[in-house]
Amino acid sequence: DQLTAEAQLTRDGLVSISDVMYRSLEATENFQYYNTQIVQELLGCEIKSIIIPLLVDHALRETNYLMRLLNDFIAIYG
Repeated sequence: DQLTAEAQLTRDGLVSISDVMYRSLEATENFQYYNTQIVQELLGCEIKSIIIPLLVDHALRETNYLMRLLNDFIAIYG
């Protein structure tokens, strides 16, 4: 929610877009670590869940895609 509010403030020039990009990347990296841990634990049968590993793997792949987009955006505009 805080990142969303900061992103909206970039329209008015109150917050730097590069600051929002770096904070978004940091939040995405944290989410990637979390998803990676869950996939490893599900596949290693360390946790039991009704969620199929494929769904968690999909979320991890989406996170990786977002990280690649953010890194490309930072390389161009950051």
